[in-house]
Amino acid sequence: MSTYYSRKVSILTIIVLYLLVGVPAWYKLTSIFRVKLPVHYIQSLNDNKFQDVHMVLPIFIKSTIYKFPDIDKAVQTQINYLLDEQKQVIPWSLQVSQYDDELMESAKKHNSSYHVVELILDDAVGLVLSEDEDKTIIFFDDESVITNDLPYFIAQTVVEHAFKLENESLDKLVLFSRAIYSIPYSPKVHLNMFLLNGDGDPISWEIDSVLKTHFTPMRDFVSPIVNFTVDTSILYYNDLGLSSLANTSNSTSENIISKLDSLSITKLNDVRDYPTLNFAIVFPSKESFPGGVSFINTQTLDTSEKVSDVKKLHSHNRTSWESFLIPKWGSVIVNKYPIEKNGVLNEEFMVSVINAFSNNLLKLLGFPTALKATDNATISTFYNSLNSYKRIVTLSNMDKAVTTLHTLSTMLERFQNMPVPQEVQDDVIRSLELRLEIVDILNNPEIGDSLTWNKVLVMSNELVDLTEKAFFNQEMIQQNHVPREHKLAVYLPLLGPLTVMIIFSLMNNINEETSGEANKQDVGDEVSITDNSEIELIPEDKEDSSSTSINEDH
Repeated sequence: MSTYYSRKVSILTIIVLYLLVGVPAWYKLTSIFRVKLPVHYIQSLNDNKFQDVHMVLPIFIKSTIYKFPDIDKAVQTQINYLLDEQKQVIPWSLQVSQYDDELMESAKKHNSSYHVVELILDDAVGLVLSEDEDKTIIFFDDESVITNDLPYFIAQTVVEHAFKLENESLDKLVLFSRAIYSIPYSPKVHLNMFLLNGDGDPISWEIDSVLKTHFTPMRDFVSPIVNFTVDTSILYYNDLGLSSLANTSNSTSENIISKLDSLSITKLNDVRDYPTLNFAIVFPSKESFPGGVSFINTQTLDTSEKVSDVKKLHSHNRTSWESFLIPKWGSVIVNKYPIEKNGVLNEEFMVSVINAFSNNLLKLLGFPTALKATDNATISTFYNSLNSYKRIVTLSNMDKAVTTLHTLSTMLERFQNMPVPQEVQDDVIRSLELRLEIVDILNNPEIGDSLTWNKVLVMSNELVDLTEKAFFNQEMIQQNHVPREHKLAVYLPLLGPLTVMIIFSLMNNINEETSGEANKQDVGDEVSITDNSEIELIPEDKEDSSSTSINEDH
């Protein structure tokens, strides 16, 4: 009896442990950790990516001769009229104010600036966009003041010229259309500068001093947008395949670029996680081009002049080379004549080359370049459009970040077995908060100086990094290849026998208990039947009479 009771207690204990401990532990070990993301908010942002953006850009009007007390209000009315006529995909506006000396001095102390429209009395009406500061200069005459045409002319100049990039980009479905030859925007870009010689004769170049003097200023100027890293090297017995063009009849730029073997130096680049651009100065081989490269168009040159006398070649503003822009790769400068043994590319030669490289670099980066038009007007300058470029790139980064977040949320909705670690949620929440901080700055006209646009550009780059970090989270990607069926197959060899053992033990215990109760019932029935038959066979009065008769006989 004690053995049966002990077995029963053991089975019940195992079942309790199996249900209360084993099943929760198995569920915990096999469940997928998925934090919740603000999917509905991300979806609403993707439906209208700039729903909470209304970029307000401050400008200040400065007049030195005439004092116009209400010129800011009149210009503001005209600017609003011009902008209201446009169908803006991303709402933006200009806030016009009178020139504030204290604000400008404060910004100047912090190496910052605001956009200023300076009015200068002249004999005719005209405009100039400053090439060295964020300023629009408008010339006006007395007649424009009398006829009250000056406010409209200022508004038209500011909207269509000073803020040309915003005016052309923010009213289109495509936020920022880059040229086909430019690389995707990146806050970091690596530059490889090569000096290639088709022969093996030793040569040298004064690259260090030229870069410090003529390239570093531009590098510092665009540092809020792009940071450059630079490598330089000299390669021998490599002319990018110019020898194949020795007898070419088609000397167009497209034909030359298509036949240059740019991959021969591209494979030398380090593997980086940001774009790389290449700039090569190529000197042909003496054997292949003894009289010079025929397709290089230069001014009248004496073939007896050699590149070793570079100063003489440039003494009359003559060049012996031609520049070719290779889309998304870089720029190549091909010299017409081979370089002499122990030739040195001095600083005077290198300055013109670096200037050509710099212009091509701006094109490859997608920067708005200086475009001087006729009709006595300047359409755009690099300095004026620099802050506009920062704003457009910032908005493009915001667009890219929202797209990445929406792709992430869509992917997680589709793949329910994919784990979502806490780090992903933190990055998503931080990116959404950072986006709101950028929106607050863009919508605030009180903080629209050049340092502000540097700040929001850096923040937008961080925003893109956060969203891509969340999307490419290693823990999430690595664990996605373990489906639910695989986890069940791993645990089934353990859970199957254990469950079967418990079920059969329980069934045996129930069967034994049922059979024991049946045996007890059968024994009780047999005892009752035996006692009743004995009582009926020997009645009490018959027993007394028989015993009396026996006694009498005796």
